[in-house]
Amino acid sequence: MRVGQMVMVGLAACFSVPVAVQAEPVFLICSGSFVSERSVAETIERVELETVLNLTVDLDQETGQPMRLRAVPAQRSLPIESLDLRRDAMPVHGAGMTRFRVAEDAVLIRRTEQSGPVINAVVGANPHGRTPLQLHEVELRLNRFSGMIRIQWYWHQVRDYRPVGAIRTLKKRYSDRNQFDGDCDLMKARLF
Repeated sequence: MRVGQMVMVGLAACFSVPVAVQAEPVFLICSGSFVSERSVAETIERVELETVLNLTVDLDQETGQPMRLRAVPAQRSLPIESLDLRRDAMPVHGAGMTRFRVAEDAVLIRRTEQSGPVINAVVGANPHGRTPLQLHEVELRLNRFSGMIRIQWYWHQVRDYRPVGAIRTLKKRYSDRNQFDGDCDLMKARLF
């Protein structure tokens, strides 16, 4: 059996059928490209690099479905945020929510956290958009058969902005975005 076939069989097996015995975590190594875009004043700074993420998927013992996913960059000096996504039924103090959706071919996870009041601000082309003061979103899609992964991080923050020739400042939402696209393989062996 080729390595690609083993990955597809391993990923399909770990996410599909209910497991009667204790479900062991699945360890994946994902290599791919990371792109970071930061809003600085009215310009966007862009950084691209190749990197590796270590991914751990914890499965529910009764259903065999993913209940927790952890992603840690192999190189800690990179500007990639570590993730710890858990299945939440209710938001914690209204701060955010994590939603897991397991489709036939993919695991989709979306986490949203917001802080501060919802205010009027310039949001894209909308001069009177309603947005929270700070909003952090994470979207993850992992294909169960091919091992392809995409993680997107969004940070939205409202800051003061003074248009050219204006007397006073306006509130404007600035957005930073990170994205990781890669392919995951099952880890061959654990060190401990």
